[in-house]
Amino acid sequence: MKIMKYKIMILVGLLAFQTARAAIPGAYVGIGSGVGYDNSGGSAGFAARVFGGYNFNKNFGLEAAYFNYSDYKISGFELFEASGATTVSRSLNAASLVGKGYLPLGSGAFNLYAFGGAAYVTSTTEYNMPTVTKTARGMRPMYGLGAGYSFNKHFTMNIEYSQILASSNSSSSNPDPNIPTFNTMMLNLSYNF
Repeated sequence: MKIMKYKIMILVGLLAFQTARAAIPGAYVGIGSGVGYDNSGGSAGFAARVFGGYNFNKNFGLEAAYFNYSDYKISGFELFEASGATTVSRSLNAASLVGKGYLPLGSGAFNLYAFGGAAYVTSTTEYNMPTVTKTARGMRPMYGLGAGYSFNKHFTMNIEYSQILASSNSSSSNPDPNIPTFNTMMLNLSYNF
């Protein structure tokens, strides 16, 4: 994880010598990938998303996205292990709509941003002994922070942290069948029309 941080810092440093516009007004589409993990003891796994949005000006925009997280194992659930379940795994996906507020920095090539909105989440939890699958669906609050860089008027890269909040009765000792608090750290590339 530290190596990835250093690579990102070097990339951002090299890009600082170029000039372009951040938060380019108009429509955009993009893809992102990174790592996702939940707060219930789940292991980190691959996360990906596709997204599209519209920036009304250099300070405000709307974005819709679809997230898919790889299946991951959950550990630390003595209750399930005592009942014979030796493996608890979860898959999660979400569709979101958020408002974004941008703060242009320096020459305008860089920006910081914050976003907030809602995500419709589907969380499937599977226990292996006996094999039982339970699915939870629901609308959950979502928020995050990021930093972006516009290479030119068409291409933008950003790194962002986001969190989808848990359903009200989810806890680390009982993940079933609730939607967990889920965190992602992603690197995104977008094309601005």
